[in-house]
Amino acid sequence: MEGSALDHSEVYNWLKSLSPGLKLERLSAQFESRGFRSRRSLSYVKSEDLDSFFPSPDKLLLAERRVLEAELEKIRTDTVRRSLGLEPR
Repeated sequence: MEGSALDHSEVYNWLKSLSPGLKLERLSAQFESRGFRSRRSLSYVKSEDLDSFFPSPDKLLLAERRVLEAELEKIRTDTVRRSLGLEPR
């Protein structure tokens, strides 16, 4: 039986929310094993890192990669805005 959202990490819940049909939450262990446990920590993940995180045979599908790249870019943009004090209070 699957646990509640409280039982899962922030990264797991973020991945699960991205595209329910893709089941990206299965990738959370790869991120977490590399020390990425919060959404904010993911701002340090670059597109080229995805290839080393998910080499063959666990390679990402093109749709999965596109979703991850777009969402990681949003996190990086939000993090930069916060650090520059551009986020509305």
